[in-house]
Amino acid sequence: MRIAIVGGGTGGVVNAARLCSHLNKWCKVDCIYDPNLPTFGVGEALNHSFFQVLRKATNYSIPFDLEESDARVKHGVMVSDWKDGDGYIPLSVNGLHMNTFKLREFVFKRLHLYWKHKFSEIHKQVIGISQTKSKVTIKTDNETFTYDYVFDCRGVPELDHTYETPNSISVNSVILNICDKPCDLDYTYHVAHKDGLMFWIPIHTRSAWGYLFNRDITDQEEAVKNCSELLKTHRISKYIDRDYLRENIKILHFNHYYSKKCVNNRIIRNGNRLYTFEPLHGYAVPTFLNVCEFSLEYIFGDISEDRFNQKYKNLLSSLEELICFHYHKGSIHNTKFWNYAKERSLKRLEGS
Repeated sequence: MRIAIVGGGTGGVVNAARLCSHLNKWCKVDCIYDPNLPTFGVGEALNHSFFQVLRKATNYSIPFDLEESDARVKHGVMVSDWKDGDGYIPLSVNGLHMNTFKLREFVFKRLHLYWKHKFSEIHKQVIGISQTKSKVTIKTDNETFTYDYVFDCRGVPELDHTYETPNSISVNSVILNICDKPCDLDYTYHVAHKDGLMFWIPIHTRSAWGYLFNRDITDQEEAVKNCSELLKTHRISKYIDRDYLRENIKILHFNHYYSKKCVNNRIIRNGNRLYTFEPLHGYAVPTFLNVCEFSLEYIFGDISEDRFNQKYKNLLSSLEELICFHYHKGSIHNTKFWNYAKERSLKRLEGS
């Protein structure tokens, strides 16, 4: 059996690690991607499920591989200024904070070492993917390849009739601040602020603060000003080295979307080609892994295409409701954003 993964970002790497370490030795996995294309570095806060896959696929070892993978052990989550106040949620098993911009280099190097009989990289620009009932054809800039199944992980798509755009999730923009100095803390931080949510992820060589807001409620200039003020005055400021904090911030706008179907015959969407929700619970990589699990059941005939798509829809629906639950419960702030978020979330949760 020949399987292709199209895309070399986080979604593609996660699928490659899972498939190589769990498929039978007679299966062949090719990852086809253009190494010159930029990746969208989602999933730097990684839970235990991916750590287990990483360990099986790459023989990952704590503490010996932390430096090479630019990672730090994650022991829990700290929350601040939500409705129930502050608190620390310990993890029962270890997770990782990992630099996803280095993830492909680390993982693929190990896949070539341990799974060279089944894994290959093909550095090509994919022009199109088409299928018949029995095969999938991938057309690149100068060559054509044929496979039994294809995982389409090509990143954020052009939204069309094959996607839904839910309106229940309240933030749609993020200001990224990078601190070029490592921090010794070993947990993810979530701070509710007047415009939305701020997350903090410390990895081996740096840390990142992401100020999430709704651009339809808070204009960009105001959000940048409020973010800077929060980093200077909030109690989290004791964890921030201002001398190392980059002032050339990066602002990203994003849409929330999900594919109406995860699998269509022999083409399986995954990664950001499949969906994007906001990062409150860090469920991007776990969702990619769950879809990969469903895919193996489907490929080997244990579930039908309809059942696969229903399991996927149930998973995404649960995640959307979990995000809405937190926003509906609210924060200590009584602002336009939080009133908007609570009302919008309630509409999604009613009857669920």
